[in-house]
Amino acid sequence: MDKDKIYRVGEINRLTSRILRDNFSNINIQGEISNLNYKNSAWAFFDLKDNESVIACVNFSGIVFKNKDMLSDGTEIIATGYLSIYEKSGRYQLNISNIELIGEGDIYAKIEELKEKLRLEGLFDKENKKILDFIPKSVGIISSFEKGSMAYKDFTKRLIQRFPLIDIYFYNSKVQGIEASKELIEGIDYFNKREDIDIIVITRGGGSIEDLMPFNDESLARKIYKSPKITVSAIGHEGNTSISDLVADIYAFTPTHAADLISPQKEDLLENINITFLKIQNDLYRNLENKENMIKSEYRNMLQKMDYTVFSSKSLLNNSFITMKNIAIYNIDSKIQYLIEKSFNIKEKNNIKEIKTNLEYKMESILKIFNENTKSLKIDLNNRLKSIKSLSPLNLMDRGYSITFSNGKILKEVQTLKINDIIKTRIKDGEIESKVIKKYE
Repeated sequence: MDKDKIYRVGEINRLTSRILRDNFSNINIQGEISNLNYKNSAWAFFDLKDNESVIACVNFSGIVFKNKDMLSDGTEIIATGYLSIYEKSGRYQLNISNIELIGEGDIYAKIEELKEKLRLEGLFDKENKKILDFIPKSVGIISSFEKGSMAYKDFTKRLIQRFPLIDIYFYNSKVQGIEASKELIEGIDYFNKREDIDIIVITRGGGSIEDLMPFNDESLARKIYKSPKITVSAIGHEGNTSISDLVADIYAFTPTHAADLISPQKEDLLENINITFLKIQNDLYRNLENKENMIKSEYRNMLQKMDYTVFSSKSLLNNSFITMKNIAIYNIDSKIQYLIEKSFNIKEKNNIKEIKTNLEYKMESILKIFNENTKSLKIDLNNRLKSIKSLSPLNLMDRGYSITFSNGKILKEVQTLKINDIIKTRIKDGEIESKVIKKYE
């Protein structure tokens, strides 16, 4: 290296980076993850620290991202990679090619092995999950109710805020330790035997991987999967995903989120009820309007039939009268003509009296036939008028119905009236005049 040479900043950073990479190309560094974050889906950036110092770490191959479920701030790892300098900032960093968990590594490996087993059996498949397509009447919560436990409190508070009509029942269970998974299974069995429970919620707050191990238990996972009632798993905080979360019908990030998923917002529900009510109301009004139009149409047809029947009856009667009249006139004229002709016949003078008598007899017969036909026509006309009367709306008054008029017109809608308006009601034997003091629509 030339001691007298003057280097530019970028040049010296590149030179130093090559030196570090050549001399620390495959080193292992143990430490605790801090400030872990991801960019562009697969890139990972974090610090590796111990009690004495911190070193920046980067990974662009995706190895850290692939194991993100096992990694979080505070996780102890051994990181393998090479040292280099980020030229823009001059900060040196470890470029990671592989990671290995310390202590918890075996636990994560076992969890991942069980996940894969259950996944292949279909326990995580979406089509096997029951769908919540109704508003639950009651919820059974399985959690720890010991002092300091906040999960069930957060869930209950949120559920009451959103929809206080849902009944809540509790089952106290351990949520960490050796006996926890057994008690959780007993809680599921307990609520499945109760007919008044619609949904089972299993919840607890966050914790370490060891604290959450009961929720990665195979027996508990299979019990949740086989539950005839809908199950909700809300274990830990967002980012803590257990096997119970994956196998449950509904997975919630937190206890509060679980309450949101199973309950409607009461304001939204009221809005939906109002929309439904308005739709039913509009449908009802539309049906009533259609019925009214149909009745009006039938009434007009009925009036037309009545008019036609009356006209036909009158025409028939008039035609009958005219016909009988013409017949009578013709017969009389014929007899008179015959009489005249006979009267000028000297030989038939002696028969005039006989012809007169015969003529009178014929006239009586004609009048008798005319009266009988007229009587028959009157009977037929009366029968037709009775039929017409039975169809008349006014005939309904004999059975207690009435017709109300406003300003001389039939009253059809209450909304057309005003307070203090004068209305008339026609009943069978007269009319009643009233004053509007109150309306009911």
